[in-house]
Amino acid sequence: MARARVAVIPIDEDIKDAVRRCFEEFGGVERFIKGDVFIKVNVLAPYRSLSNTSPEVIAAVIDVLRDGGAKKIYVMENTSAGLFTRLVFKAQGLDKMIREHGATPLYLDEEPAVMVNINGEVLRKIPFPRIVYERLVREKEKNTYIVLPRLKTHVLTKITCGIKLQHGLVYDDEKIYAHDRIDEKLVDILSFIKPDFAIVDCTESVHGGPLPPPPKEKEWSFPIGVLLAGDDVVAVDAVAAQLLGFTPRDVKHVWLAHEKGLGCADLNEIEIIGDLQRFVKKGRLDVFEEIKLPDYLKVIRGGKICPTGCPAYEAVLRGVYATAGAKRGFTLIYGGDVPKDKLTDVVEPVVLAGKCAMEELRDFFAGRRVIEIPECYNQYMAFKLFPRLMGVRWKFLRVISGGLGKALVHLLTSKIRGVRARVAM
Repeated sequence: MARARVAVIPIDEDIKDAVRRCFEEFGGVERFIKGDVFIKVNVLAPYRSLSNTSPEVIAAVIDVLRDGGAKKIYVMENTSAGLFTRLVFKAQGLDKMIREHGATPLYLDEEPAVMVNINGEVLRKIPFPRIVYERLVREKEKNTYIVLPRLKTHVLTKITCGIKLQHGLVYDDEKIYAHDRIDEKLVDILSFIKPDFAIVDCTESVHGGPLPPPPKEKEWSFPIGVLLAGDDVVAVDAVAAQLLGFTPRDVKHVWLAHEKGLGCADLNEIEIIGDLQRFVKKGRLDVFEEIKLPDYLKVIRGGKICPTGCPAYEAVLRGVYATAGAKRGFTLIYGGDVPKDKLTDVVEPVVLAGKCAMEELRDFFAGRRVIEIPECYNQYMAFKLFPRLMGVRWKFLRVISGGLGKALVHLLTSKIRGVRARVAM
């Protein structure tokens, strides 16, 4: 069996040349073009952010594919819960740029669904974008699927790269579902659909991903200046983990994918083409602690916490505060085994986030102002609820070119087209 190979391509001056070299290390771009080409990008924020795949890299990949003979290219995304894809593309002018380079933007949250049987450990029968299922699962041999993530740290999954990128193939309800087992979910999705090729945008990265608060992004950013590429997304993610100072075993979904035979994460069995060590950085996951909260915003953590679930509520709280401030407060409680001596001086209302805190403390707070969020992590609810409790407007909408009016027009258009996103506007 051939060893997995991952290319480390420095970005010297010309990004398009670097992208071309990514393909050349694996036989040339023509080898990968069959039928229509679908590129899954990483676009989370409705503003130019280091959490998004950079427009320059997206444009370069489209151009290289067209030079190689691709006729129909789709650039697809289903952005984070709480937002909707048409908005984030329009606000950045990304849709216009994609069309200017000869490709078509594809908003997966507006695409009709078909029920599919994932038959995984966590995901079973779920709705799935029909176009992705028909073209990249049922007719996989006739079309091309490329993932184009931005490498960054992730407060729940250590890193987000090619495997994590595929969480954006499912609709919001499925993203929210069983977030405490997101690593297993990611492997379920990878078992169902695998990319033909991965190119990782490591031009610049951020601590505190997937989406640091805008005021902190520059402070938490660091340059890398390289692209990673390969036809085994598990191997690419394993090498990407090293680039941020982690081992493949540190990143649960990467190692689970390896153990299930979906690719190779054993660094002894991966041929690295190029000088990886020159670009290695140390990714930090604890940066949100640097955002100090006022006394009227309290966070109480239990002694038993699912690492890929409820801690994200605290990250959202700190991120909203860093971005928009707070005019009033509340108490956020999450996790199980919460020490009762920490509950003597809470600020109401009290938000019990996650099933553990709800079941353990519902009776304790009976008769008081309590808000319950039953999911281990519901990003939509966090972005919708926390700014309201803090008496501020979430500033995502303030950075949109054209303001709230245009955002509402985009939302109406998306709703007419059947958008399935949970929108926190």
